[in-house]
Amino acid sequence: MNYKLKNTQETKKGIITSSAIKKLLPFLSKEKKNLLVTGVAVLVSSGANLIAPILIGYTIDHAMALKDFQGILINSAWLLLIFLVGSGASYIQTKAMGGVGRRLLFDLRNMLFNKLQSLPVEFFNQNAS
Repeated sequence: MNYKLKNTQETKKGIITSSAIKKLLPFLSKEKKNLLVTGVAVLVSSGANLIAPILIGYTIDHAMALKDFQGILINSAWLLLIFLVGSGASYIQTKAMGGVGRRLLFDLRNMLFNKLQSLPVEFFNQNAS
């Protein structure tokens, strides 16, 4: 049997990318829950980052213009809460995607190891470099 490997310069980059994504989809299908959690965390974090400047602008335009110190304190407390929620969502997003990446790499490494274990010695003799 001939085990000579293909030259990677012969293939096109777009074909490699699309085929690689198609091959990764079964691995990612196990992570639907974590990907959903990550998606929600991204939306919450982005929403918090978008709401904060609006609240700051509202506070400057209304509470500071009227010299309403209590309004400034209330809006500052809301701003702190928004920043805490955004930071928490960002943390959850980072932890969830880190776990997905770690498990994906573990599965890929195990698959590669099992494939290499099943190859005959002749393969390694022909592809010694």
